[in-house]
Amino acid sequence: EPRFGPEHTFTNQELFESFPPKRAVISTDVSDRYLRQYYEKISEIQASGERSFKLSSSSRTFGFSSAEKYRITFQDGFSIDVFSDPGVIEVTHDPVTIADYESKYQKRVQTLVFDVLKQMGLTPWEFAGSGHIHLDLESSFGSKGRILRQYVADYYNHPVLAGGAFNHDIRNSAG
Repeated sequence: EPRFGPEHTFTNQELFESFPPKRAVISTDVSDRYLRQYYEKISEIQASGERSFKLSSSSRTFGFSSAEKYRITFQDGFSIDVFSDPGVIEVTHDPVTIADYESKYQKRVQTLVFDVLKQMGLTPWEFAGSGHIHLDLESSFGSKGRILRQYVADYYNHPVLAGGAFNHDIRNSAG
């Protein structure tokens, strides 16, 4: 069964405008503040015992710029990464099948990503990062190059196909 790894992006006017145009930076004081606020909110959820997970941080480097990256890891090994990218807070998670996402992970992502970031005033913007999906080549297409070619042609000719992965919600939310 094909596996995918989404890349969600969240922003607001303040965060979007905090990134200088045409500069190779991945964080600003504003994005750092939002990331710290996210970390605090997730720490509160962790302390409440409502969800069981490990919260860790590391540094992410791009060129001469670096920023914090937070990882939420669950007992079953599933993890969510949260970090800044120019103009947005970006969220990725481990590649999973659609069936596994719907049965095991969707509620976690909704609660710990979409709900928390919405409380902070950050939402997906169609024209700021926009989010996208990474497809696992082997599980999606195997050794059938022709299927990959047809997929790319169909996707290019019918971009609305991508909406199905997010319940046809341009804000990329499951709810």
